[in-house]
Amino acid sequence: MNTPDRDYSADVAAVRVEIAEVGASIQTRQRVAANLDEARGRAAAFAAAAHAKGAEWVRQAGRAAASGQDIGEVFRPYGHVTGPDLVKRAGPPAASGGDAGDVFHLPTQWARMDLAPWLAVLMGADTFAELICANVGDYAKPGPNAAARAAEIAELQRLLLDAERREEALIVESEATRSPVLRRADARPEIVLGA
Repeated sequence: MNTPDRDYSADVAAVRVEIAEVGASIQTRQRVAANLDEARGRAAAFAAAAHAKGAEWVRQAGRAAASGQDIGEVFRPYGHVTGPDLVKRAGPPAASGGDAGDVFHLPTQWARMDLAPWLAVLMGADTFAELICANVGDYAKPGPNAAARAAEIAELQRLLLDAERREEALIVESEATRSPVLRRADARPEIVLGA
């Protein structure tokens, strides 16, 4: 029950601290690194996708070769270079006329080249996935799986909703006093409107 002299600001401030803490907990849970099993699953999915992409490139190259098309033109849209662009001579041939004095360099386009599809095709998707998974343990952290995290986040979101509703109820009560408490700029409209 409100009275004209009651100051609601302390009550609202306490609820806002709770809202901030629950919101921070939600963000923390959402940023949690994948556990080892999830990381391995993601690595395997990446390897499979890379293999599929590389296999498609190989099919495109085969079709281009069969039709007499320049393979370099097939791969240019992907940022790959082939043929004369692949390796350029940087120095003059040896005085003897042989290639012994030649110096080769790779063009700068290789810095943009996606090697994962090629590696996956050359190594096989399973071997490529094993190679990636061998280092996953260095980055994955022990912790709950995705389903457990989702359940924690859902519970935290329920707590946040309850706290925001309590805040709104206090603000509505304060509006009948001489010193109403202002709403947060980021107050959710569905809470303010009572939806």
